[in-house]
Amino acid sequence: MGVFWGLDTMINMSSVPLLLAAAVVLIMSNLQGLHVNMLSDYEIDKKYKKILPGAIDTLGKKLFKAIFLAECMVAFLLVLLLTLFLGKIILAVLWLIGFLIGLAYSLEPLRFKSNPMLNPISLVLVLCLLPMVWVYYIFASSMTPAFGLFCLGIAFGVIGLVLPTELEDFPEDRVAEVRNPTQVLGPLRASEFSICATVASVSIASIGAGLGFLDTHVHWLWIPATLVMVIAHSFVVWKLLVLRKICSQYENAKISERDGYMKRIKRITNESPRWFGLVACSGIFAGFLLYLSRILI
Repeated sequence: MGVFWGLDTMINMSSVPLLLAAAVVLIMSNLQGLHVNMLSDYEIDKKYKKILPGAIDTLGKKLFKAIFLAECMVAFLLVLLLTLFLGKIILAVLWLIGFLIGLAYSLEPLRFKSNPMLNPISLVLVLCLLPMVWVYYIFASSMTPAFGLFCLGIAFGVIGLVLPTELEDFPEDRVAEVRNPTQVLGPLRASEFSICATVASVSIASIGAGLGFLDTHVHWLWIPATLVMVIAHSFVVWKLLVLRKICSQYENAKISERDGYMKRIKRITNESPRWFGLVACSGIFAGFLLYLSRILI
């Protein structure tokens, strides 16, 4: 999304290396956050999960940490090269902020993951805003109000989708005393908040996209862009409404009956990565149409 919002000319041989370098940085940065979180949650995950702690056991902690350090070095060196080549210090600043937040999210003594307020804020920053804005600044020199509004909408979408992923580990997090938003809100209110955030997301993002299309050659492409985003978000809202119903039954059930409802909650929230992908693809499609409307005459 950041690429399509930042580009305003045809992709050529000079922009391809920048795209490849940006892709590697984002992939390495995502892996950093994933792997440090796996290490910090190793003891908790070992009690309830197989794949994540099993991956660490298979590789060994020393090799796993070495891979993590290699990812950090590759990302850092590429960011440094891009910063020097483009003369944009903001690239290094944004990446460093994201890197530090990613560490603070998982590691003691800060461990934002266990803070009800800092948990969603840090996740929105590292999963959404910082990567989008970082890659945007590779091709653009300043932030536009339209892109800022679009980013705000996408941020609401991330909040709406993060809460279901945390609901998947609701009983385990409670035992481990992880104070994330779902533990504070409870399953029902968390699911309701997700619905509200998802509706706000598509509303704000479509307005931001509309403002972006006003400065292009083909304004009407805003219609299919918005339509695709609305369809994608509507599907997620429908799933969240089903989740809300089960969460309500869970909270109203007897203690002895709650395990059955929690299994149903886990089955639904296990689909949340697909929801992330669907919503992200709709935003990418909207960004692609915006890019097309800029270069078409």
